[in-house]
Amino acid sequence: FLRLIIDLSASMSGVKIEGAKRLADLLVQAGELSGSMTEIWGFHTEAVLISAQGDREARQKIAHAGLGYSTRLGAALEEAFHRTPPLQGRREIMVILTDGELTDADRVRCQGLLLAEEVSARLLVPLLLQGAEQSQYVWSAVFGEAHCVTPERLPAFLRDYMEELRNPN
Repeated sequence: FLRLIIDLSASMSGVKIEGAKRLADLLVQAGELSGSMTEIWGFHTEAVLISAQGDREARQKIAHAGLGYSTRLGAALEEAFHRTPPLQGRREIMVILTDGELTDADRVRCQGLLLAEEVSARLLVPLLLQGAEQSQYVWSAVFGEAHCVTPERLPAFLRDYMEELRNPN
């Protein structure tokens, strides 16, 4: 199961949201090639399901979802966790794409979710875009890892990361 959760706050405009669209295209293609289910979520002040299972219109739907005011990840993560529980024997990769800081409220909410949910079958991968580098430590403390990536490097990073998961040596 491949799931992308995109920050749709106002600071994601321009090259950052274009990078998110490219990443969404790649996720849908990867899902089709691997036979995996896919979902794309957006978040700002609320969670928005943008696209599910092989939706070729994901790019346009991201553009039409509109950018909101703030970065509130907790609600989106909760919605994504509860909408589709982990499938027995299958791993879920959840990529969180943001340029924002993790607020104290979201940090507590996300930590609570991670403790309460069965997350062993879920791999959560925060990708921090330009402007979020200073908060990498906080994201890593909550999720176990966080990667700083430029919008232009997103496709190559995702490809390399997925390859590393397939061949850990």
